[in-house]
This record gives sequence, C-alpha cells and structure tokens, in this order.
Amino acid sequence: MRYLFAFLLWSFVYVVIAQVDCPNTFDNNDDGAVTINDLLDLLVVFGDSDSDSDGIWDSVDACLNLSACNFAANPTETCVFIDALGACGGDCLGDADGDGLCDDVDDCVGEVDECGVCNGPGATEVVIESITLLYDSVYLPQLAAWYVYEYDADTAFTYVCPNLFQSCGDLLTHEGYDYSTVLIGGQCWFSENCRYLPEVSPSSEGSQIEPFYYIYGYEGSDVDVAKSSPNFETYGVLYNWPAVMTEDICPVGWHIPSDIEWQIMEVSLGMTESEAAQSNSWRGSPIGNDLKSNTGWSENTGSNSSGFNGFPGSNRYWGGFASSGGSSGFWWSASQSDALSWSRLLSSFSGAVYRESSSRDAGFSARCIIDYVDDCGVLNGGNASCADCCGVPNGDGSLCNGACGPCNDDTSCLDACGVPNGDNSSCADCCGVPNGAGSTCNGACGPCNDDTSCLDACGVPNGDNSSCTDCCGVPNGDGSTCNGACGSCNDDTSCLDACGVPNGDGASCAFICGQQIEHEGYNYSTIQIGDDCWFSENCRYLPSVSPPAPGSESTPFYYVYGYDGTSVAEAKATSNYVLFGALYNWPAAMGGACPSGWHIPTDSDWTHVTNLFGGEMVAGDAMKSNNYWNDGGSNGGNGSNLSGFNGRPGGLRNFNNDVPGSQGFFPFSGLSGYYGDFWSSTPTEMTGYFEGTVWGRVLNYDNPEVMRNVPRKHLGYSARCVLD
Repeated sequence: MRYLFAFLLWSFVYVVIAQVDCPNTFDNNDDGAVTINDLLDLLVVFGDSDSDSDGIWDSVDACLNLSACNFAANPTETCVFIDALGACGGDCLGDADGDGLCDDVDDCVGEVDECGVCNGPGATEVVIESITLLYDSVYLPQLAAWYVYEYDADTAFTYVCPNLFQSCGDLLTHEGYDYSTVLIGGQCWFSENCRYLPEVSPSSEGSQIEPFYYIYGYEGSDVDVAKSSPNFETYGVLYNWPAVMTEDICPVGWHIPSDIEWQIMEVSLGMTESEAAQSNSWRGSPIGNDLKSNTGWSENTGSNSSGFNGFPGSNRYWGGFASSGGSSGFWWSASQSDALSWSRLLSSFSGAVYRESSSRDAGFSARCIIDYVDDCGVLNGGNASCADCCGVPNGDGSLCNGACGPCNDDTSCLDACGVPNGDNSSCADCCGVPNGAGSTCNGACGPCNDDTSCLDACGVPNGDNSSCTDCCGVPNGDGSTCNGACGSCNDDTSCLDACGVPNGDGASCAFICGQQIEHEGYNYSTIQIGDDCWFSENCRYLPSVSPPAPGSESTPFYYVYGYDGTSVAEAKATSNYVLFGALYNWPAAMGGACPSGWHIPTDSDWTHVTNLFGGEMVAGDAMKSNNYWNDGGSNGGNGSNLSGFNGRPGGLRNFNNDVPGSQGFFPFSGLSGYYGDFWSSTPTEMTGYFEGTVWGRVLNYDNPEVMRNVPRKHLGYSARCVLD
C-alpha cells in the first residue's frame, strides 16, 4: 500500500507538471490550482475525508466542529470553545455585568452603589460638605504680569445611606422607613406595623377584590395628610386583604406571614399545637399579653415579652372605623379560608389570641416575616411537601409507631378481638369461637351448654314472666311498685286536668307566647322567635347581691352592674337593674333564674336564633335593642331589634383569670352601653386552658356580630329564658 500511495503521488505530480495549459482533471475544486485539498479529495476513495477543511484527515482529527476555537489547531485536542470572558477553553459560564469577573466568583453581579451595597438603592441623600476651587497662573510677557485663573473645583460629598440589614434585630429600610425587627422562635418578624401607603381612602369605601388602604380615623384621600396624622405614626396602615397581598408591601426577601407561620410563632411562645389550630376562638392565654405592647392599651396592657410589640391599631369593618381605639388590634395572614382569609386579634379584654377567618374587605394591620427555605427545600413552605405520616420532614414514619408498626399503624396486626398480635383468646366465647355468641354449643336452655338458666320467675322454661306478672311487670307482684301520678299501676291519667297536669287546676296551659309570664313577683314580656318562645328582657331574679370582687365557679353569685354593695333593695333601685336586670355567675343562672317550665337557652337554642337572622356575623343588628347602646360607628350602636329579642347592653362582671389573686370588676368603670353578655346552659367539651368553660353569646356596641364565646363559670352574665 505504501508503494501504491507513492506511485499515485508521483503520477499526480507528473501529470501536474505535464499539463499546464490544458484543463486539469485533478483540479477537483476548480480553483485553477492543484493543491493538497485536491489530493485529499482524490483519497476519499480510500474511505477518509476532511469535513472541516483544516488539512487534517477526519480519522486523526480530534475536533471537527467549525464553531470551536481550536478546530484548526493540534489534531489531538478535543474541541473547546470561547467562554464568557473570551478565553479559548475557559470555564466561565457567565459575566452578566461585563466586569471581567466570572459570575461564580464575582462578589457583586451588578453595580455596587455609593453605600457599598451590591445592586443597592443608593444613598437616600447626598450632602455637599465643601467645594475647593483650584487655581493656576501664567506669565504674560505682553503685559509683563502674571495672570491667575480658575481651572477646576474639588467637591467633597457625604452620602446618607439606608440601614444595612445583616441579622434579625437590625433596622431594615423599606420605602424610606426604618423598620425594627425581632426574632421570635426561629422566625424574624417586623416588630411594628407596615406603613406602605401608595394611596389612601375614607373608611366608607372598600372592596373584597381591589386594594384599599386606610389610616385609622382619617376620612380623606391625601396621602401626605394621612401620613402626618398621629395614628399613622403610632399604628401604621390598615389594609384590606387584596392590599396586603400586593408585591411592594414587604421588602425583597420578606413576605406577609401565612396562617401556619402565625401558628409556628404562637407555638414557639408556649401555645399547644391543638390550641393553635382552633378556629374562631380565643386560644393560648396568656400569649396574647406576651404579644401586646406595654403601652397604648385601654386596660390589661401587655408585657411584650415576645418583642412583637402589638399595638391596638383597631380596624376598618362594615364600611367604617370601629370605635375601639385602645382596645383591639387586628393582623392579616396571607392564607385563605374559602372566600375569607385568616387573621389574628388581640384585645384589652383577654390575654389570649383570637384566630378567625375574616371578610377580605376588612381593614387590618400587617406585619412582614423574612423569607426562608423549609426542610423540604420549598421557599416559605411549611414542611408539608416532604413530611412523612408523622409530620416529620423527610422522615420515615418511625417517630409515630403504632402497636403494629410505623405511621401510627394500630390495625394491621390485630387479631379478631382487636388485640395487637393477639391470639383471639381475649374475646373467645364459651365455645372457643372469637366474638362468638356461644351458639355453636347450645344446650337445652341456650348457648354454652346451658340446661338450667332458661326458667323464668314463673317457672316456665324460656318464659317471659308474663304468666305471673302484675300491672307493673313484676313477677308475682301486687302492682304497688309502679304508682303513677294519679295512683297505682302507672296511673297517670285518671286525675289529669284540662292541661294534662296531674291534680292540676287547668291554669298551666292558658299561657300563649307574647303574653307576660310571672316569676318571683315580676311579669316578664315574651316573644315568639322561630319555633321558640323567649323572654324579651333580661332575668331579674335577685335573692341576694354581691359587689363584683368575690365570685365562684360552683356557688351562686348575683350582681347588678355598677352596684358595689350587698343590699338587695338598694340594688333593685338602681337604673341598671331597672333597665338591664341582674348579672349571674353560671351556677346562679342555672339555679332559679327561670320559672317552672322554662330553661336557660342551650347553645343550640342560640344558634337557631342567630341563623334565623343571617348568621353570627350579622344577626346582632336584629337582636340588639334600638336604644341604650353606645355609638359604634356606621355599623355599630343601636340595633334594629327586628327579631323582638330586645338585647340590651347589660354589661358584665369580669375577672382576669390570668393574674393570680385578681378580683372581679365591672369593665368601663361601671358604665353600660358597650356589651351584652348572655349565658347558655351548655358546657363546652374543651380541655386544657378552656376546660370547665360553657358556651355564651356576646352582643357588641361596635359591630353587628353575635360572638359565640367560651366564658368561665365565675363571670357575671345576663340571662334569658326559653319555654320548654
């Protein structure tokens, strides 16, 4: 083969020399010259080629890619390419800011501002400290003098820079304001309310879809005027839910906390997980006091031991500002609850935290929390995406083993008796059959080889005692064991009056709802509401009276709002007793407040009434009286009394259960007009902090709600009665 190649080459050269003026058949590319490329084309017949035309056979060329920066170089090198910095074969994948540094080693991909912050907002103010003029001179022979002139100026600047946030507890600048921050548990929170205010509206305007912004007490639309108000300085801005979900309310890297993130914070302060998950209820006292600021509250000021510093910023609700300055603070979460959204409430009347789902047109305060990546690698996630069956992120289920195995498995190894890994012996019947009835080994009288137990009291096998029972069903009896209201043998009919009352006088069935009913010397008015007949005024039963300080959860106590004595006659002479009746602890209400045939309403009785008038969120207007209530704004104050219930603000006898040694008191220094609190007869089934509570209802002066609450039995509430 070597000789063949040499021969061909000699022949080719010979032909090239011989054919100068005639067309050359070996000029394959018709370029007018026979070159090495023509020779390579000729040698294709031997199975090789030069696809990149670099003069190197493909079979020995390690790089054939024409876009490579080394395709025509050393044939033993594989292809390499120009990197982001222009280096052939370099490893830099990007230089986004064009500064000659590869992004993966560049301390700042972008521009460093005057304050030294990468891609920072720059200085908030530039101050000129000094200007120094620079002079020079030149000699002018024509004038025989030196000429002095200004040729430059040296200006010294001072840059005023925003606070640089490095760790939780530092100030954080956003939209020109320095926010304080606090670490609670493992979360970094704003420790003051958001102030982002691109626009402002009066409280009469609102939406559940479009963003709206409010300043408590300001009814205009001028942002500068709103920002100059004391309430903006103290409480920040009130947002409806669409506004609180806008992008610019929190700085980059921060977000509005989810409902789960609120619960994580509450649990870190000592609330149990079961309490934290309770909805539309007060939870976790005294954690509310830990979150409240230590100034600004009308009463029961907080300790702020958490550093959250929750001020009573009030709210915008039902087309107006609530008249509750100093008594409540509301905060949004980012989480939805069907058509509503989850929120939190702190109150001067409680040491707990209220979790509720609220209408999105309400105006509440907002806080921001720093972004984080959860254990599942999800931004601001709650670890749910990788939690095992025990709720442990990336777990294997072993932390919640059941009797039969991981993941609370208490069923896969049960025997027929329900015993883990059992042998069925614990439920075997007398015949040895698991869960059997003994019927597989019946005797003459029945299962389990029973030949003796089937005689009845009359001596009849498998009898029913009927052959020797008296009228009371007693075998061999004389009828005396079942006397009825009218006589022996269950006689409940022979002495009934026209109303069906044994030995009655016929008077008990003469009552028709709407008429008055007498009890303890007082004639109560009544009203038919749905299927039930209710007192339309508060109970007045007052066998004794106490000042607000003493109380009990088991012994009856009676109070009259605002009265601080023990004289029943004096208490009954007060205007509060005349208008609002008496206040009872729960044992007192359950022990004689209602006449015979009537009862304190159950929790279901209350729910039935509120549902008739639109539900808990609005039924208060129909149930409140049309007088005696304090002004509560556009949706507060007096009600329409559409129901006829005639609910008056009878006040309450309160007690701070979270402060050892506390005594009872009348809130608002004995002034009525704020609240009407009413007992139900139904205890709750709650455990922990709320164990021993009962269900109650509250009418408020500043909104149309009927709040379902869980008072303790030693509180002093009004009472109503419902016909049995």
